[in-house]
Amino acid sequence: MRHLALLITTLLCLCSAPVLAAAVEARGSAVITNGDVGSARLAAYQNALRQASMMQNAKVNSTYATGLGSNVIDSIQVRSSSRLSNANIIDEHIANGIITLLVSVTMEDGSGSCGGFDNNSFRKKVTAVYFPLLDAAQIGTNDYYGFQRGIPTELLQRLSASGDFLVRDASNQSLHHDPLNATSIASNGNKIRPLVNTLQENLGIQYVISGVIRNLGHELPPSFRLTRKFELFNTEWNPLGLSFKPGWPGIENELGLKWQPNERNIEVEFFIHDAYTGELLARHRHAKVVKGYIKPDQPVRFGTYTFYNDPYGAAFSELLEREVTAIRRLLSCREFSVKVLGEEGHHLYIDMGRDTRIKKGDTITLYKSARQGPVFGVDGGSYQFSEPSVTANVIRVYAGYSVVQLKERRSPVTFQSGEYISVR
Repeated sequence: MRHLALLITTLLCLCSAPVLAAAVEARGSAVITNGDVGSARLAAYQNALRQASMMQNAKVNSTYATGLGSNVIDSIQVRSSSRLSNANIIDEHIANGIITLLVSVTMEDGSGSCGGFDNNSFRKKVTAVYFPLLDAAQIGTNDYYGFQRGIPTELLQRLSASGDFLVRDASNQSLHHDPLNATSIASNGNKIRPLVNTLQENLGIQYVISGVIRNLGHELPPSFRLTRKFELFNTEWNPLGLSFKPGWPGIENELGLKWQPNERNIEVEFFIHDAYTGELLARHRHAKVVKGYIKPDQPVRFGTYTFYNDPYGAAFSELLEREVTAIRRLLSCREFSVKVLGEEGHHLYIDMGRDTRIKKGDTITLYKSARQGPVFGVDGGSYQFSEPSVTANVIRVYAGYSVVQLKERRSPVTFQSGEYISVR
């Protein structure tokens, strides 16, 4: 075990450009429980990888920013300027019920290409699901409507237009039946994994975008609030005998004067999950107070020309553009996963058609599914690895699949029809 060479490749950031490698040494320790040295060794190994990644700035970043126009952007996501290339356990020591490993880890600098929009990369498969509204009463009879399905549909349209994604519509399906607790459920891998796995199996996608509409409420102007307060606390002095008849969208008194809301909130939270592992890759929250014409006098569907031509719809469009940019940047650094359709000798059939941008003559590397590799955590984030198994040449490309010729097997691993692998 002491001299066992382990070659592991991170699925945090897959980049096609040449990278520079740097070796670091890290120690990891774990308590041996009930004599189970094997489990303790794995825990110590994972701890050493965690320390190595921390040295190279592979971490989870949390940001909270406010900007002009009452914008709020609250974002949590994995960011990494490096990726683990290989690890070699060079020393192992057991004393007093504790195992300690010294691991040499080669880190590859991926900052030069990760985080940008590489149009030559494979087009990833993504879906977006129904966005529940926390307070349905915030949508009136004559009002904007259709946010719940309109947001995911519009997101997918814009992601598809970027050219980087193949999209599958799932706006009629929901991950968050309890929207009040959506944030905690989205962060709970045991609860969210079966849901996103089902979408993955049914739609053949790699990533799932979900979310919750937290606030679309109106704000009444100060003049109404002051008048209301005056009447409530000074009822003995009301020479005109005015009485208020609260109604929606405005408040109208007996003189026919009407106070119309002039501010309205937008607050939407987005979650991006890996459909295979259930890992929460990012959480983004956008909030803004929009002033001006924010309440129509007739029903207006989300996403229509009339909607986007109003100040409220224009603000929503800007929000969606920010989220599309964030998703593109996030997923440009993630792996491309495909299904194995079959294997015949040195030929492998993979679920990767012409529309993914794979080309005849490409040389690719195949990795076993991340769900089968070791896992370690960094700052609350879960990172998964798989072992490089084989390189291959793409020899035929069809509309729905491709055929690759296996070149070099780096480990005695076989592929099975129906399993999912990663490609780069």
